Amino acid sequence: KTRKITLPEFNLKDTYNFVGWSLSENGQIQAKFIAGNENIKIYAQTELQNRDITYTVKTQKADGSYTENTEIKSQKIGTNHTVAYANQDNTVYQNPVYSVANLIVSADETQNKVTITINRKTYTVTYLVDGHASIIPSKTFRHGEKHGEFDESKFEADDLGIVKLELDNSQKTKEEIKNLLVTKNHIIKVYVGEPTRLVGKYPQTKVDSPAGIQFERDDVRELKFNS
Repeated sequence: KTRKITLPEFNLKDTYNFVGWSLSENGQIQAKFIAGNENIKIYAQTELQNRDITYTVKTQKADGSYTENTEIKSQKIGTNHTVAYANQDNTVYQNPVYSVANLIVSADETQNKVTITINRKTYTVTYLVDGHASIIPSKTFRHGEKHGEFDESKFEADDLGIVKLELDNSQKTKEEIKNLLVTKNHIIKVYVGEPTRLVGKYPQTKVDSPAGIQFERDDVRELKFNS
């Protein structure tokens, strides 16, 4: 009646952990049990093990390629896991896209995989052409993508070129537009006309024999350039 009860050995399934012993199926865990004056049942309390859930996070770069890294979550087998990943910078990136939104945690960790894709925000650059009948189609850029060169082939076919550029009503050079990192929608106005000749073309003076040529004078004159 007063003897300490020796608890039996046992083997658990691979997916369970032993928690302790109790006097009911969901009772409080006890360290020891003493025999009384009636029959008793002692229950081995167990719980399902945790398994890893692997997040593969793909983050888009300005050039359209992706960097990848992994993050590990952990949750009990058989429970429902709701995928959650915070947008690291909502001024640059769109909301994350999940390959699955929910999954039941499997004992096989190869089944607990989620791909999270984080794309950059996109913007539209609209082009307005003045001085030529052709158009430049609007283009979509990723956040931070470099604008790059213009295609002037349609203008050059008519011996014309870009003579002025305005970015959102502010005059810019070709180089400034080329190196523009797009972070919002823009309107670029392209003025087309005859390109300004900055350097005149003159025939080279030909001298077959310099014999007899004499120095006359130094002469400094002002040259006017139309830029």
